[in-house]
Amino acid sequence: MRTFDDLLREFTYHHQSAGHSPRTVVWYDGQLRRFYGWLEANQVSGAQWLDPRTIERYLAASRQSGNAP
Repeated sequence: MRTFDDLLREFTYHHQSAGHSPRTVVWYDGQLRRFYGWLEANQVSGAQWLDPRTIERYLAASRQSGNAP
């Protein structure tokens, strides 16, 4: 089974090979790591992260932490 780091590495390679700026790739990496950390902290597992309510909860928590929408 592939890990989060495996998937993130593939995602990063894809964006690098597509010619996206290094700063954009780093930003995506940070955003995905933050989301994954939130999923773990909130014990969201399996396909639950695909539920729109879960994503809305994450976005609300992110905004409460001071991040822009």
